[in-house]
Amino acid sequence: MADLTYICKRKLLNKLWEELPKSWKILIVDKYALKVISSFCGMDDLLNADILDVNNLEKKREPFMCPALYLISPTKESVDTIIKEFEDVAHPQYSSAYVGCINAIDKSMFDQLKGTPRIKDVRVIPLDFLTIEQRVFSLNNPNAFYSLYSKETTKEEKEKEIEKIGKSLSTLLYCLNINPVIRYINKPNEEISEKIVEAVQKGYGEISGCPVVEAFNPAEKTTRHLNLIIADRMFDLITPLMTEFTYQAMVYDCLEVKKDRVEIESKSGKKTMVLEESDKFWRIIRHEHIANASPYVVKEFNKFISEHKGLSGNKGAKDMKQMGEMMKQLPEYMDLMSKFSNHMELITQCFNQMKEKKLDEFATGEQIMGTGSDVDGKEIKKALPYITSAVGNITFPIDRRLREVLIYLFSQEYSEADKNALIGTLRGDERIKKIIENGMTLPKTQRERNKSKKSSKEEKEEFDLSRYKPFIKEIVERMANNEVPEYCVLNKLDFAGFPVNIEQKTGNITVAAGKSLKKQKAKEVTQEGQLGTSKTDKVSEKELLGNETNILVIFITGAISYSEMRVAYELSEKLKINVFIGSNYIATQNHFVTLLESLSNPPNTDISSQLL
Repeated sequence: MADLTYICKRKLLNKLWEELPKSWKILIVDKYALKVISSFCGMDDLLNADILDVNNLEKKREPFMCPALYLISPTKESVDTIIKEFEDVAHPQYSSAYVGCINAIDKSMFDQLKGTPRIKDVRVIPLDFLTIEQRVFSLNNPNAFYSLYSKETTKEEKEKEIEKIGKSLSTLLYCLNINPVIRYINKPNEEISEKIVEAVQKGYGEISGCPVVEAFNPAEKTTRHLNLIIADRMFDLITPLMTEFTYQAMVYDCLEVKKDRVEIESKSGKKTMVLEESDKFWRIIRHEHIANASPYVVKEFNKFISEHKGLSGNKGAKDMKQMGEMMKQLPEYMDLMSKFSNHMELITQCFNQMKEKKLDEFATGEQIMGTGSDVDGKEIKKALPYITSAVGNITFPIDRRLREVLIYLFSQEYSEADKNALIGTLRGDERIKKIIENGMTLPKTQRERNKSKKSSKEEKEEFDLSRYKPFIKEIVERMANNEVPEYCVLNKLDFAGFPVNIEQKTGNITVAAGKSLKKQKAKEVTQEGQLGTSKTDKVSEKELLGNETNILVIFITGAISYSEMRVAYELSEKLKINVFIGSNYIATQNHFVTLLESLSNPPNTDISSQLL
């Protein structure tokens, strides 16, 4: 299966770096470009690519007489800064420079850079997004939710945000090198997703009109198909609020995680654990139910014990407590023991939070509201009696009670009296009232109930409090079975003159894509010293994307939840295709509540600091 992080790293480092003069050593990045490359490259990766120093464009730097690569977001500020550094011909910042833009650059700025002494080449390196995990990407803009859905947003601001989304998505598709078939999911009387499709078209055209680094251009025809689904967040407001019991989702929901770092409490004191892709255990069990995560760690520990002869006298541990005792006897394996220990402690903390925050009591009502039935499959038409006890208990956490009320308002039919009575039991302050009022301005989540009985063991959920399936997963599974819901619209826009084949007859997600969205260019005769000159060691699409033939990219506007991130992995495994999912922002349940709260903020309010 493909790894989006690896794809970006390989295309940037192994390809672009080889196309630069071997003598260069310095990388200069602006603030946003630094976030982009940091999402898939570590300092070790850069050192291995002969980068001895990485500098911020915005900061003052000492002149250094060697070639340099600038990697920037093509804004006027960044372009002006670069030009200024070479204005003094006798005393330039660097001996020569190569400029890479992570998205299409305006022609006037391109001409200014090309006309600047010592700047050898200017090219587009389409990477205007952050990789979060193997199958997850983000546009890194939590304020997009406000721009798209607040009543305070002007039409111009909304259109500007849509255009920005389209431009960024076009770089992702360019990076994957495959021609897309596009579908969009809109609520009735809404056209955000449809307009984003148009913005993707425009963004594609803008990139195609720029010199693009060769690694991001299709080297040969491919039989792979790429489907892009653009979904308006309003089609499902329930999933981002639901209580989750998978390991990763629980850690981010129940514990205080800052920049993927969480504090672990143990008998020896507090320590910080980093939740990262390089942690094998985290990568394997993060999407497992918390009840399955614990036995896995114990099993791996016992496997380690059995594989080391010097430890064969030990018969292994039966539980996490025994593991802790045995670890004290293995000081020579300190690093590995630390991994086992960290996950033991983290899982224990999740279980403790589950009891302390009464998650099972909240989840019982949420599952009924989300699925429309009880654990036995019996249809429940009135969910109110199943949630009033938890919502009305003032000893329970107010954030959990509020989330339960919001799920009810987004998913259920109710009378005005029932609504007021339920809200009244919260006994909330002005902030709570504002969040609920903001939520009431958004549409209900209308979801078809699949009344067919589940017959296969595969579809039987192992845990009663995890029966709910994120809506986007259900949609893709139906599409894979050629059952396209009416609300999942194939792109029916007028693409006259735009080379994309929109297949109207089938909803199967493996339908063939049309002609390339990228303009077909004649092969150019390259000049020495330009980016894109190397013709050797071409990036293998088969190596980058694995043996799976088709690719599905899902983009949900505003924000996605950790449960929806998990969907990309589950669908990849089930459908045997490469599925990537992303949004403007990755939100925990409480972060999503903060996004709802922001809808009544004054214009131009940045909420990033509230989400740390």
